[in-house]
Amino acid sequence: MKIVYVITKSAWGGAQVHLFDLINDRIANGDDVSLIVGEKGELTRRLEASGCNIVILPVLQRNLSLIKDFLSIIRLRKILKKLNPEILHLHSSKAGSIGRIAGIGLKCKVIFTAHGWAFTEGVSLKKRYVFGKIEKFLARFTDYIICVSKYDYKLAEKIGLFDQCNGKAIQNGVKVPELYTKPQNNIPYLSMTARFDNPKNQELLIESLSLLPKSIKYEFHFIGNGQNYTKCKNMVSKYRLEDRVYFEGFQENVSEFLIKSDINVLISNYEGLPLGLIEAMSYENAIVASDVGGISELIDNKKNGILLTNDVTEIANELNKLLSDTNLIGDYGKKSKAKFEKDFSLSRELNEINDVYLKLVKE
Repeated sequence: MKIVYVITKSAWGGAQVHLFDLINDRIANGDDVSLIVGEKGELTRRLEASGCNIVILPVLQRNLSLIKDFLSIIRLRKILKKLNPEILHLHSSKAGSIGRIAGIGLKCKVIFTAHGWAFTEGVSLKKRYVFGKIEKFLARFTDYIICVSKYDYKLAEKIGLFDQCNGKAIQNGVKVPELYTKPQNNIPYLSMTARFDNPKNQELLIESLSLLPKSIKYEFHFIGNGQNYTKCKNMVSKYRLEDRVYFEGFQENVSEFLIKSDINVLISNYEGLPLGLIEAMSYENAIVASDVGGISELIDNKKNGILLTNDVTEIANELNKLLSDTNLIGDYGKKSKAKFEKDFSLSRELNEINDVYLKLVKE
């Protein structure tokens, strides 16, 4: 098949990790693959030797700009006419909007993967209404919508997106880890692997850590960077947590931290189905996370982890109880790994996407 993927940002995040795995799988299957992206970055760097045809379209940006968005539509349409793909697969809300308008009337089948909706819970009512209307309009120019969680599928179904086009929930997956040895830590090792940017909420987590009794022993490692990185470091200094909380910055390979980690934490305002948590599960981490988006599909509460509301006291209390019971941490971790192996492998996800491709090109 001849496939063109489109995304705005090349910074390394959940959508980019997903796209990297998907592109490499399609190339391995012998497909002719192109990526159109708004910038160079970690995604394009990692794909340089893959055989993917990379096209940089600088006017394709995440922020709203009527002039640049209009130019993006015109230039993207021109590129698509030249490439003439059978499948146009769009990722991220902005690329999904620009791409579907640019693809009107072209012969390719148009797929949009929603890595979390802009009209999800946690977004203001006004924005949810506006973005819901936009998605309903765009659905008529879409052949298929893939939702990365059952939660997102139900949201789309609720506002009638599937009255306009077909769709399916294909839950995210990650690779099965290579063989590793889990260390026996003297004190619990916690991690959070996420960008310091919306919708993540590292600030709330740091405030919660400041409420833990001084007698509770732990070390916490933040992996990632972003616009709120310095603010969070300053908060750790303010609460005098420097001897317990560490900032590791962006890491090309987070597996070494997840192997060491006993508990992986994700405090977030809204989500799709976070790949970082799935990867942590694959490395036998107990999970503590906000009960938003599709996260409840990953966590069976009080079985392989803990689901939380974004309340500073609740987060502190639940962490306190868990950190006081190392046996429970280990039990949650084993059940996380079992749940990953059963439901969230990358091969399962890629096979389901391949089925969608085959179905569409045969129509």
